[in-house]
Amino acid sequence: GRSAVHCAITRSTASVTSASYFDRKLFDIELSTSYFLGMNNTPNPKPIPHPDPGPTATVVAVYDAFARGAATELADLLHPDVELHVPGQQPLAGVHRGIDAVLEFLRATTTLADVREELTVIDVLGSAERAAVLCHVTGHRAGEVVLDNLTVHVHRVADGRVAEIRFHNFDQMGVDAFWAA
Repeated sequence: GRSAVHCAITRSTASVTSASYFDRKLFDIELSTSYFLGMNNTPNPKPIPHPDPGPTATVVAVYDAFARGAATELADLLHPDVELHVPGQQPLAGVHRGIDAVLEFLRATTTLADVREELTVIDVLGSAERAAVLCHVTGHRAGEVVLDNLTVHVHRVADGRVAEIRFHNFDQMGVDAFWAA
């Protein structure tokens, strides 16, 4: 089964309430082309290679370190030239370049007064160079401003470290309203 990493972030605290995605094994998949409606009935097809789990494992380690508040461990997982691209028209939007800028962005999202945000990782998808994390983010601010957003965080990994992160929010207007309040 699928396990989820659940991060509860309240001001400057964070905790993980479930285990990693990598408690399951990766398997080579062999598909017969005859499976696809009898097209080209080739016997003994070659296995479809799966990507090295490295980028996905690195990204899962980033979320785990963030959830535990392990800033030094998190910094070690980021490439020195990391770029975080945050879309929108709110104060935290923009490109955050370098480890210090990314860590400052993360601190800002967890230390703003009157903010309670929860991030639940739904799934992690990986390739040889990237990992995408589907998350459900909810939040509350004083004055009853509510955030309920599905988001995809696409990470590019280089030299075993996260070199680029791009946020893709399903409800960008809701995200902007939440962080601008």
